[in-house]
Amino acid sequence: MSATHAGDLLAQPQSDDGDPAGHTPTADSLFHDPQADIILRSCDSVDFRVYKTILAQASPFFHTTLTLPQTENVNANAGTKNIPVIDMAEDSEFLEAMLMFCYPVSCDPITDADNPPKLLRVVLEIARKFEIARARSCATAYMVNIAATDPVLVYALSCQYGFVDLARRAAECSLQFRADFLLRPHPEAELSHLTAEAFRSLMMYHDRCRQAAELWATSWGVVYGWRIPRYFWFMGGPHGEANCPSLLYYNGEQAAVQNWFRDVMKDVIAELKRSPAIGDHVSLKAIFHHFLMGASTSRSSVCVVCGPIAANDMAHFVERFHQDMRSIMATVQLDVSHIVDASLAFGEPDRGSGTSALITATTSMTV
Repeated sequence: MSATHAGDLLAQPQSDDGDPAGHTPTADSLFHDPQADIILRSCDSVDFRVYKTILAQASPFFHTTLTLPQTENVNANAGTKNIPVIDMAEDSEFLEAMLMFCYPVSCDPITDADNPPKLLRVVLEIARKFEIARARSCATAYMVNIAATDPVLVYALSCQYGFVDLARRAAECSLQFRADFLLRPHPEAELSHLTAEAFRSLMMYHDRCRQAAELWATSWGVVYGWRIPRYFWFMGGPHGEANCPSLLYYNGEQAAVQNWFRDVMKDVIAELKRSPAIGDHVSLKAIFHHFLMGASTSRSSVCVVCGPIAANDMAHFVERFHQDMRSIMATVQLDVSHIVDASLAFGEPDRGSGTSALITATTSMTV
């Protein structure tokens, strides 16, 4: 964990008068209860006086461990004679964080931490070692939230801890970035656990999605059949006094297309040669910019045919384009075989349980 004490990371919001908001119990009051019936002793000799029932309910690990014989505490100075003591391998900061997930108190430690990625790994370790569902839920919810902004970190942790659905989600989010961005040095040490095989799988997925999208865009004549009546840029000019320039494009049949739209698709294809992240290149703003550039020389903006329907046609095209891109990239599969065999997975590798509902609930990604 970071230098900040776990008790600080897990502390509850304070009210204006300095008391814990809502009188939430502090770590000291929770884990130094004189009525407790067991002591967890950290490797740095800090005692946590807790209740067996709470531990057993929160953690299958403790449910099993507490059925085994325990030694009794014979230190009279402790004031807790005859209370069983379990010597733990973890330090006091780790145990305090773990116990906060066992006790029925409100806490969301990761979001408010000074170093969230570092604490995220601690919470994942808590969930893995002690099988605490609440810690796992906290960690996976945070990973879902940051997948769009830090897909490589989420992918790395998902591979290590066996979250197959989250690894797929992170890989999909990586399509928003160019490959050189994914290859940049990452500030978090957590990526040191990402294997070469796992990273190769991510980069191959990224490139296959890019190739599939580029192949589709190269044959963009399919757009001609997307709707009836046709988009206005397939209505060859001249239209009355306006000069709406067009050329013939052949894709199974001859079709006239206005020059500005041909330029749009040229830019899209050029970008797809570098990255599947083309959201900014196929947006209503970008399409309208191309249209206005063409209109400045052709007067198509004042055309009695093109002008009145331009905005609706462009909005429809942008929405349909991204739908098709998502469908095409959905046919590309991420190789997750290395995750199934992950040695640090929680029991059996995650196959959708728990995290899939969180992922489904997030807003769908725009490619």
